[in-house]
Amino acid sequence: MNTVLLLIILVPLIEIYLLIKIGYQIGALNTIYLILFTAIVGVFYARYEGFIILKSAIRQLKNDE
Repeated sequence: MNTVLLLIILVPLIEIYLLIKIGYQIGALNTIYLILFTAIVGVFYARYEGFIILKSAIRQLKNDE
């Protein structure tokens, strides 16, 4: 349990640290664009995977599985 709690705290802190470092290197506006781009790609990928699961579920229902 302590390991999970430690990860829940450390992962966001590392992410914030890296965002600040990247922002310093490439600029604040470019960092914001990068964050927005990864968010948009993530949304499309999640939708794509959701549709694949939905198709698989429909196929299994049709085959009485």
